[in-house]
Amino acid sequence: MAETPQMSHMERHRRLVESLAAALEPVRPLWPVRVRLALWLLLEAMVLAWVVMHTGNDFMRKLGHLYYALEVACFAIAAALAAALALRAAIPGRSRGPGGPIAVIVLAMIG
Repeated sequence: MAETPQMSHMERHRRLVESLAAALEPVRPLWPVRVRLALWLLLEAMVLAWVVMHTGNDFMRKLGHLYYALEVACFAIAAALAAALALRAAIPGRSRGPGGPIAVIVLAMIG
């Protein structure tokens, strides 16, 4: 793409876009959000299981306390919801309302 000094910015832009559009090739589509979320949650569960088993923290005894169990549940739900929102936001053109992030914030504050 040879440029001349007289070529306007718009003309250079148009030529650049045309050359890039001509070189486009199809790409592999993303996996569905549910599949990616399930894999992410599986990885998260494996990491948490490893932490519970390899630390001196008596996690199971602590879960016997109602408030601690509710805190853990709120944070787990907030984390899963935040992961789902992040994976959904990675897809261009998907509209998302303000309700999701607000729910994550409220759950985290409750916990």
